Amino acid sequence: PISLAIVDDVNSTLRPPNEPHHHRDWLLKVLRSVEFLKDALEPLGLELSIAKCILVLPAHIDPALAREILAIDGQSITVRSMRSSAPIEEQGTRLYGVGVGTDDFVSFFTRSVVDKVCGRIGNLRGMHPQYRLRLLGKSHAFSIRHLCRNTPTQFVMAAAHVFDDGCKREFLDTLAPPGMADPLACS
Repeated sequence: PISLAIVDDVNSTLRPPNEPHHHRDWLLKVLRSVEFLKDALEPLGLELSIAKCILVLPAHIDPALAREILAIDGQSITVRSMRSSAPIEEQGTRLYGVGVGTDDFVSFFTRSVVDKVCGRIGNLRGMHPQYRLRLLGKSHAFSIRHLCRNTPTQFVMAAAHVFDDGCKREFLDTLAPPGMADPLACS
């Protein structure tokens, strides 16, 4: 409830049928879902603004049919068609920069964030070593800290080890004299 109050958005995924003769029934199901939400909010003193509602349709569903069916109280839900190649994620969502959903989704999301950050760390190569060390310690720490604080430990541990290994490798590479693979071998 707190998240919904802050975000002020509700996302719902209803899998559309592939067969054209079932599209009307599916759109009526969408309409019933919106009406249910509208009725559920009224006793709480909240209002669902139909004019702000957006339905993203797969490319194989006729938007004109959707506009015809999805009119509530004289207002119509905005209907947009998506590219046929766009994926629909049903296993989870991103909320405040953290994956929320099934275990597989959260694990994949966490790893993809860490992989993206490690890729950005690799972009520091070629910079002056002092700048590189300073940026290595500061620039990417926030997103990883945020992820670790807000994601269950069992999903973060493996990704955190990957991040630590990547930072250590970059750190040692920065300290290494040209032509030497391991600066610790100097001592």
